[in-house]
Amino acid sequence: MKQPTLEFRNTEGIDACVRTIYNHILFGTKGHHSAYQEIISPYSFSDPYPLNKVGNFARVSRRYLENWINVGELINLLSTSPINHIFNNKKFSQDEQYWMVTEALYQIGTHSYLAEEWQDRISYDQIDSLIEPNTGVTLLANQTLASSLEDHIIHLFNSFTYNKRKPFTIFDLGTGTGNTIISLIESVEKLSLQNVLPKDYAKNIAIVLIDGQEEALAETFRRLKKRSIHQDDFKSPIRIVKTIKDNFGNLHENHRLTDFYNQVDLIVSGGAIMHNTYKRPFFSTMHSLLNKKGLFGCWDWYFKTFLAPNLKIGQSIRREIHLHEKNSGQWHVYDLGEDEPFNDEIKELQKKSTMKVIGVLPERELILNLKNLMNWVGLFGYLRSDSTGQITDEKKLDSEPISKRLEQVYWDKIHSLQGFNFITDFLCYLNHLEPYQFGAYNYIEGYGDNYSTLLRQEGFRRVKEGSLSQVLINPQQGDPINNDAIRLTYGHK
Repeated sequence: MKQPTLEFRNTEGIDACVRTIYNHILFGTKGHHSAYQEIISPYSFSDPYPLNKVGNFARVSRRYLENWINVGELINLLSTSPINHIFNNKKFSQDEQYWMVTEALYQIGTHSYLAEEWQDRISYDQIDSLIEPNTGVTLLANQTLASSLEDHIIHLFNSFTYNKRKPFTIFDLGTGTGNTIISLIESVEKLSLQNVLPKDYAKNIAIVLIDGQEEALAETFRRLKKRSIHQDDFKSPIRIVKTIKDNFGNLHENHRLTDFYNQVDLIVSGGAIMHNTYKRPFFSTMHSLLNKKGLFGCWDWYFKTFLAPNLKIGQSIRREIHLHEKNSGQWHVYDLGEDEPFNDEIKELQKKSTMKVIGVLPERELILNLKNLMNWVGLFGYLRSDSTGQITDEKKLDSEPISKRLEQVYWDKIHSLQGFNFITDFLCYLNHLEPYQFGAYNYIEGYGDNYSTLLRQEGFRRVKEGSLSQVLINPQQGDPINNDAIRLTYGHK
């Protein structure tokens, strides 16, 4: 992982301190442990919101993490703990302490994904039965990503030296049940039938599948081997890399990838990277894997649902930081831009205050967020949809369809001074109803990162990004709102 932009005045022991903070927050003494949980995972024990499996606010994208967790309050707590030497001897500056705690939180958030949901069989069962129908547009996104990569594949194959010891290598990150890689192979098959690519193209392709869900990997392997045109022609075997504890957040530590550094021709990913809370190490690993002509291409959801715990409407994207001093009762309010860092005054006040952050968003972003919430109502199991994503049935609350009720609550709250709260104004409404089917997934995601910026930071060249609507040949395909919520991003080594 590359060092953060912060220049440490004392780099000795930084990584060890992060590990110490991580272990202490998760496994520290009983009294402190519960206090940490109150800050980081205030709803982890579910009362009074039994539906909310989220709990862990560290699962928010690192870009927005400090809006959800009062890092200063956490530092103040840690400074009275058995690891107080990290915070009290002035070896590390306030910014360095802040960075180390945030880094530990990022690791807690990232590691929680696999531990809590991705290895359960039910999560695999629901990928195609619940997730795909309720999000609706994912097939179109996969097909669009595949077709957008055709020119690059043709170019690479035309300059490709056939060598059984060095095949054309494709990585699929976050394979799921294989819908992204299958769409890509279908595009390659079409090019072969059109004589644009060699008929025996498959004999020169090696595919590497990476996911944390064992059943999903097995299903994708089966689907690839069952391709109708070249059933047995793929470079044998199709490689499978199962993430265990590392997830995408520290994929760079996976020793099974070492042999592939500087060897991969094409990396694709569909709707998977958002599950990672801090994406810079992930993109750095992608850059290391690609060869000098390699290309990274992905599509992913892009919402600002988790910009802050509360959201309200405004003209531009910004944040209101409300700090309430515990002793004096005095309020302090700061107005910051979307990515404007907390200054020293805010960080110092945090240590003795409770914090509330309100994210201000323009109407277009709020419409996208509402669409995201409605998708989740389906993922929670309160809606039934057909294969096109059209609602066929839904639960009712006080004789009113749940989607209509939630939409009304959303817009009422968005226009209020306090704003709309994801937990109290969304999840609590769903608690009143029994779903048709319980969803397997936890629901805070690493939404909102600008992938093009992150790719450039990790050394990618000729980076391009656009919404699905902008990339589609026929913009009328699919749901216009969902199309705008999906971004396709590309970067060359």
